[in-house]
Amino acid sequence: MNRQIILLFSIFTFSGLLAAQEVPVKFNRIEDIKKGRALQDLLDEGRTDSIFDMMSDQFQKMIKGKDQFATLSKSLEPQLGKEISLIEEASFREVGMVSYYQISRYEKAPSVTKRWVWQDSTIAGLSITPTNSPAKTDKQFYKTKTELWLPFEGTWYTAWGGDKEYLNKHVQSVNQRFAFDFLKAENGEVLKEGKRSANSDFYSFGARVISPGKGTVIKVVDSIQDNVLGEKNEEVPPGNHIVIDHGNGEYSFLAHFKEGSIEVQEGDEVEAGDFLGLAGNSGRSDVPHLHYHLQTGKAYNEGEGLPVQIKSYSENGQKVTDTSPIRGYLVQPLH
Repeated sequence: MNRQIILLFSIFTFSGLLAAQEVPVKFNRIEDIKKGRALQDLLDEGRTDSIFDMMSDQFQKMIKGKDQFATLSKSLEPQLGKEISLIEEASFREVGMVSYYQISRYEKAPSVTKRWVWQDSTIAGLSITPTNSPAKTDKQFYKTKTELWLPFEGTWYTAWGGDKEYLNKHVQSVNQRFAFDFLKAENGEVLKEGKRSANSDFYSFGARVISPGKGTVIKVVDSIQDNVLGEKNEEVPPGNHIVIDHGNGEYSFLAHFKEGSIEVQEGDEVEAGDFLGLAGNSGRSDVPHLHYHLQTGKAYNEGEGLPVQIKSYSENGQKVTDTSPIRGYLVQPLH
């Protein structure tokens, strides 16, 4: 089976994700699940003309017409065989759009992830790919030694977080196996006026980032230019970033800071809550956000990722303790 069977997206995405704009965050809504199933049924039945007519103009152009879409669709069964069972499904209602995931087992493929994205009655994207396998780890039951807190102030949306591929794109990476991406939210929205044409349209851009725990700053990069919205800097994936040595084999890694905003230097001692810098859009990032993970190594792409237990925080308005955020939730520190 080809690694990438279909990858057809015409929407502006945050690495395949659109961030939330609703309070409370709504996921797994019955109507969204039903619609996702109905769209997949149309594809399985070969009713590609009906699907094509619901696509956005840009999406239609990308796949080069009805005939090409029909050809791509017909190529699926020879590659996959018959569907054996549905493993899991989920939906997320984010930025006025819905992402529906259906993970299934096929005769020729143990796990395939199908993702539909739509806005109102218009299909904005479709992808059908082998489900990414999480990186192997023996740390899944690891208990954090450092007393850790959320590395920001106010309310943020958990854009990626969790232990499954559709919840967290980072699960494939050994050192970022348990990582998070956060976007600052005001009244449940990540965009200031509903538009997204510049970094400054996001509440995240320039938002304060604080130390998640006590330690020593051992790495600071602060000179990487912020990306134009929608573009990425693949040469320096973490962009402007900070590494904090907690003195017990645990290292906090915070990335994508705004250029020139970091206020700490290598060798500085920090406490939980100390100001570090401002969230930005540098490195392998296409919208302003904060990346955070805990690892056993001192540098980017070094060591193993570690599970994070945050001491205390609010999750969609409910207090939780000694756990970690999952995609789809609005979180706020409780110090």
